[in-house]
Amino acid sequence: MFGARKFLSGILHFFCKGTMAMSPFMTLYMRSLGITKEELAFILSFTPILGLLVPPLSGVLADRVGNFKVFLSTMMMSAGISGTLYLAVPQARITHKMPDLLPFNTICSSANPSLKLILEQPYECSLEKDRKEVLVTLQHCQSCGSTTGEIYRENSDSRGYLQTPLTLKNIKNINYTVSIVVMSNKEGIEEDKNNNLDFLESNPSICSTLFDPSVTHSTSRDKNYAPHVPCFTCRLTANRTALCRNKDTVEDINPSATFVIYLLIRFIHVTLISICLTMFSGAVMAVLVEKGGDYGLQRLYMNLGGVIFTPLSGRLIDFISSLHGEEDFRSIFYIFVVMMFLCSYVNQFVDLEFKRPNVNIIRDCKILLKNPEVDVFLFFMIVSGMCSGILESFLFWFLDDLGASKSLMGLTVTVGLLAGIPILAISGWIVDRHGHVVTIIFGFFVLCIRLVGYSLIYNPWQVMPFEALECFSVSLVMAVSATYAAFLSGSDTVATLQGLQQGFHYGVGNGLGNFVAGFLLEPLGTRWTFRLMGFVLLVFCLMYLALYVIFFRTDYLQKFEEEKTKKKNESLKLDASARKKSKESESTESENSDGDV
Repeated sequence: MFGARKFLSGILHFFCKGTMAMSPFMTLYMRSLGITKEELAFILSFTPILGLLVPPLSGVLADRVGNFKVFLSTMMMSAGISGTLYLAVPQARITHKMPDLLPFNTICSSANPSLKLILEQPYECSLEKDRKEVLVTLQHCQSCGSTTGEIYRENSDSRGYLQTPLTLKNIKNINYTVSIVVMSNKEGIEEDKNNNLDFLESNPSICSTLFDPSVTHSTSRDKNYAPHVPCFTCRLTANRTALCRNKDTVEDINPSATFVIYLLIRFIHVTLISICLTMFSGAVMAVLVEKGGDYGLQRLYMNLGGVIFTPLSGRLIDFISSLHGEEDFRSIFYIFVVMMFLCSYVNQFVDLEFKRPNVNIIRDCKILLKNPEVDVFLFFMIVSGMCSGILESFLFWFLDDLGASKSLMGLTVTVGLLAGIPILAISGWIVDRHGHVVTIIFGFFVLCIRLVGYSLIYNPWQVMPFEALECFSVSLVMAVSATYAAFLSGSDTVATLQGLQQGFHYGVGNGLGNFVAGFLLEPLGTRWTFRLMGFVLLVFCLMYLALYVIFFRTDYLQKFEEEKTKKKNESLKLDASARKKSKESESTESENSDGDV
């Protein structure tokens, strides 16, 4: 018993440290691969469904496996190895920063009076609307086929065809105003799919200047210079801000392959992690119930793991990225696999022998779902899961857009977890004062404030006060929801209802929230998506409060007072029993001392 209590907190601490080192930064890793918001939303909406399917599967596996500890350790090592598979995902897209002076190439010939400027690869230009003309600057020219950077013309003499150098006088850095040729559509502009932009020459003509004998001369005696030159290739530049709306260009590498490979690896990884979490959490709860222990202490170790390792991971990402000159997330996967192997090792020394309860999930679900209060509770768990899921998936993406460092992102997790520790300590007192439902609705209202608050910030450090409020919207809500599930159910169905609450919030709710985000983020942007979800949650808060006051409040308060009275009587009985044992012990000691005398 002592060994179990001694090592349970350690292994749970290790496990949490490993997952918290990697999971908060996975959205940014997906972004670094070139995965779009829409693709990200689909992936994140698909994988939480595993949270509903895996727990029953893991229960069946646990029943069929002879050695529970060996199987759990194997799953932990497999989960760690699966984390390294993310490093094998190929790049989907590469983002190139557009230069201030866009480089164009063009070909001038006497037979082609129009000028076509070709933007150098890999840049692409989204033309400014209503832009009619742009100023371009001629940098240098050379004859077609020349590799020396000089201008040549063809000249025939007795030795055959030769190339004789030509030079141009006073044409470098000359500015020309040219008109943009675009085709009309509903928006007024149609961009060339081949990345070519057509321009009409204006006076003075660029090509005419090149073929003007007054600006060219040759080292050859032949004075018919330019007319013998078939064409020139020239390089010009134009101011990006005067021509293009976009600041970056996205180059497609192989988006389809990246999407499929990442989705497959995530499916394997999430499945293994879910099996480990389900089996380990169930074993911890069973041992604590049978042999005694404080589950709140285990949760404290979990928070400490996140407090330590999430900012450490962020700092490592920033440090290694600065050395390589580009974003490098490899360190978080290495930390994850090391911690998972440590978990697997420590697990071998933990006493996880317990009596497994006989649970009929289908029967319990039928009993629970007949209670309207349970149905309303689970529905609003889905709603809160939708809103919190969008934050968990896209908050770091939003902070990245604001220019936040990975170290700062890690600190946001630390602030939220540290703020949650004292709130968890007094959560029981809060419930006794205000009840479960009012406390949960208060947490939802705080989540509304967080969503709208994030949409108003422009300095990434301004996120900290809203992250501190996570102690109410996450820590308090999840703790009170677990006790509310126990309050609504009987002793035979409490585990089932708590599982449904977790599955509906993290599985259905998170998945549905990410799916909705996929449709909102592109047209609305991140700010307005957060703002909209905040107002939607506010409406649902008022709905939940109205339903509670109208239909459930009277019965709830009556049962709540009965439970408080029952707990108080049990506490008095325990105190009386303890005092009785203390008096008996003192009496026995007194008799023994008299006998010794």
